[in-house]
Order: sequence, then structure tokens, then C-alpha cells
Amino acid sequence: MSAQEQSDLALHVCPRCDGPIEVRGDVVIAARSRATPGRDIEICGLCGSDEALGGLVAVSRWPIQLPDDPHEFARPMQEQVNRLLMERGEAL
Repeated sequence: MSAQEQSDLALHVCPRCDGPIEVRGDVVIAARSRATPGRDIEICGLCGSDEALGGLVAVSRWPIQLPDDPHEFARPMQEQVNRLLMERGEAL
């Protein structure tokens, strides 16, 4: 890998989890963090999914450790839905 390629890769690190932000050619495939009012911070797709499913974490607490299993992202949201359904007396 050339020095320029290594430099380009270093520029595409997710500040939320320290993982890579995907790059395909000249296109950066990133999400925008919901943790900032202007959504002005680019984060990786996994962190974008985590935030979309209710995993908002203050920027001051970054970087965070993401779950090893991507299915774990949905668990807090599913638990909240289940709790609401139980409170309404609806079947799960």
C-alpha cells in the first residue's frame, strides 16, 4: 500500500467507534451522526445504524465499543417496543 493510500485510509476513520468508514473509489460511504444538531460529523454505517435504532451516545463519550453481533443494535429498540406493548396489554 502506498503512503498516499495509507493517508487516505487514515482520513476515513469513524470518530464514534474508531472503525473504518467505507470508501469506494472517490465515494465515501458514511452516515451523519444524530448526536449533533447539524448532523455534521461523518460516522461509519454500523454506527449510523446503531444511532438510528436508538443508540445515541454523547460525542463526549466517543469512541464507543460496538457490539460484535450486528443484531445487538436492534435489541434496545425491540425491548422498548415490547415494553410499550406489554403496558398496553397487547400480545407480543
